Amino acid sequence: MPSEKKKDLEKSDFIVLQKKLTEKIDRIISPNKLQIGLDSEGFKSDLITKGVLIASGGITGSLTSLKDGTDYIQGGDNIIITTGSTGFIHISAQTGGGNADREAQYVVMAATASMTNERVLAAGSGIAMTDAGAGGNVTLAINYNDIPSLVSGTDFTAGVKFSSNLHISGNVSSFVLTGAIKGPKFHVSASSTLFDSRVHFSGTISEFIATGTAKFNSGLSGSLTALTDGTPYLVAGDNVTLSTGSSGAITINSTGGGSGGADKGATYVVISATGSLANERVLKADSGLTISDGGAGNEVTLAINTNVVAQIVSGTTFEDNVHFSGSISDFALTGTIKNSASKVIESSVATEIETKAGALTLDGAAGIDLQYSGTTYIALNTGSVYILSGGGATSTPPGVDAAFFVSGSIGGKDSTTKGVTEFGGDTVISGNIHASQYIYHEGDSDTYIRFTDDNVYFAAGGRDMIFLKEDGTQDAVIINDGGVDVDFRVESTSETQALFVDANANVFHVNRGESNFDTKIHNTNDVAISVGSAGVIFNEDGHATNDFRVESDNQTHAVFVDAGSDQVMLGANSAGGGDTYLFISGSIGAKDSTTKGIAVFG
Repeated sequence: MPSEKKKDLEKSDFIVLQKKLTEKIDRIISPNKLQIGLDSEGFKSDLITKGVLIASGGITGSLTSLKDGTDYIQGGDNIIITTGSTGFIHISAQTGGGNADREAQYVVMAATASMTNERVLAAGSGIAMTDAGAGGNVTLAINYNDIPSLVSGTDFTAGVKFSSNLHISGNVSSFVLTGAIKGPKFHVSASSTLFDSRVHFSGTISEFIATGTAKFNSGLSGSLTALTDGTPYLVAGDNVTLSTGSSGAITINSTGGGSGGADKGATYVVISATGSLANERVLKADSGLTISDGGAGNEVTLAINTNVVAQIVSGTTFEDNVHFSGSISDFALTGTIKNSASKVIESSVATEIETKAGALTLDGAAGIDLQYSGTTYIALNTGSVYILSGGGATSTPPGVDAAFFVSGSIGGKDSTTKGVTEFGGDTVISGNIHASQYIYHEGDSDTYIRFTDDNVYFAAGGRDMIFLKEDGTQDAVIINDGGVDVDFRVESTSETQALFVDANANVFHVNRGESNFDTKIHNTNDVAISVGSAGVIFNEDGHATNDFRVESDNQTHAVFVDAGSDQVMLGANSAGGGDTYLFISGSIGAKDSTTKGIAVFG
């Protein structure tokens, strides 16, 4: 800032500081007090800053009021807000006056974070807690749904008394009772209960159920032959007597043989096993037979099961013909059918041969023919399969190398002659395709690939687009062999007409779209000509042997640039001295004559 006297600065409204080099305004300074607005109600103005407000000398005035007169800093519980005479704000906390000690160890329902020693009341296992809200009670009670666990080794040194029933539910492992349980009712509901000591039952016990084995080491006493309703549960059958001794023992006696009793040791055939006969056999029907039991006192009938196919064992010979009548289903043949006659299976109705598992094998030493009305349509010969349903069907394919042959007629497509072979879906050929002449696009007869001797034609819409020719003297790839209006176009990544032959206009274009596409012509001396966005450049790589020469009608070097000598010549092929850059050939005294020997500079 230029040096000025203080009294001159005090007379200034504003001082503008500006950077000398960029002429950018750095700041605007008011050397005197700056007031925004007036005290009058109609001239009060706001000071709005979008950046940082810096008051290096401090701020004075009341800072506790909003523009509507209300306080924007207000004291909460036990907080006092005051403003000093200089405008500072004083915030203090009240003490005494019934306010609680903030450092006490309070038990609260939820953490407040305002008291450093507070504890939150929580309910542990077996305890339920209910909070009635502000002004209400917090009730603690026993949670009967959460049974507390007794840790291993817990001892009760005195008697434990339960005023009501004691329920043990869930999985209880290793529950050991070393004393006695006394009470009017004891109920155990468990899959397995082990009593290591004696268990005494007195009084009346109802519905005592033992699902396992009950062992009575000292025996049983009392009558064991009567049910609760007084009827006996052991009833004597034929040839059996029951008696109960004075000790309660049950004696079972057999009356033995005689009186019509059968021999228990005989070899009986029974309908079902009894377990009382040592030599009994159970009657069973094997495959192909059925058993019908008429019940006690009636007949047991054996019959042929017509729903089961009879099995003929290996080596069975039929001396005469075997005839099947009626409906035959699931006729299973596990071996072979042999016959010296010409017909093994003959049927006047539709006949189906089906294999549920494995393969169906047809083996003919001289081949297998599938015929319709005496005409062979599929023939299997040695190593070959012939499908002879097309026109001109023969039993011999054209060539001994054919493994699969389908007969047909050339030109039979879309006609009434069956001479076309059609494959539905995709066709995948892992070997070569040998075509006689044409490969057509389906439904588009004038679009095809045609093969002739040493020639390949690619046609679309009836026009020869590409012609590959090999004639023994000069091979060629010809585009638009018919010489019609078929353009030739080559695209690059950014130019759709990098090379373009306009057949109708007889014009060959390079970069017809005039995009950012470079054209380079090379020779043995690197790039000879470059055409790009920078223009046309000759000898861009600066090679010494890439000269530039333009001929006229009578001059071979009308314009000549000698790349090796860095010289430019007009009408000459040498410039003489090595210090010459531009040389123009001419003739002395040729002015105003017919001899071209002067240079004119306008």
